[in-house]
Amino acid sequence: MRVIGLTGNIAAGKSTVSKELQKLGAIVIDADVIAREAVAPGSEGERAVRAAFGERYFDKNGLNRRRLGNLVFRDEAARNRLNAILHPIIVGAIKERLAALQRDLPKATCVIDAALLIETGLYKLCSEVWLVVASDDVRLRRIMERDRIPKEEARARMRAQTAQKLKLQKADRVLVNDDGREELIKQAREFFLAGERTVQHA
Repeated sequence: MRVIGLTGNIAAGKSTVSKELQKLGAIVIDADVIAREAVAPGSEGERAVRAAFGERYFDKNGLNRRRLGNLVFRDEAARNRLNAILHPIIVGAIKERLAALQRDLPKATCVIDAALLIETGLYKLCSEVWLVVASDDVRLRRIMERDRIPKEEARARMRAQTAQKLKLQKADRVLVNDDGREELIKQAREFFLAGERTVQHA
């Protein structure tokens, strides 16, 4: 099975690539979706987060992700505490889904879409790692426009992540997203189809 590990920092364009690969026939395991499942009402993750952070981060719908996100983007200790709770749950779920796909659809192409692909060690499960990058100025503008937040808050979110240049050390493919969505999709299609041809002729 071809397993593409797809990662990228906030506002780099990872989600755009993920959606395009899905259109091309890849099966996507989305770490964000699994992270939401990990803190669903009544789950082990929700109970652990509630115990660690308190009721103020919950409302009638369960965990208030935006409120907790504002804390962990600014507070490294809080971020580390949250990661220690959720990462083992998320990584375990991704490994289970990947194992099921490898058993049931061994000729499929799978994408593990995860912002923390490298930090959690998930990249070790992949046959290739794709990193989506964009310049800091471009990402800052995108975050401010997308989330309608001030510059300093956007910068805090960027600082909360591992620097792009460090992730480059693990990347097999680098997709540069400074020139717009169409160019990014073109790169993604070229990389994907080239890899599919290689797999088919292996």
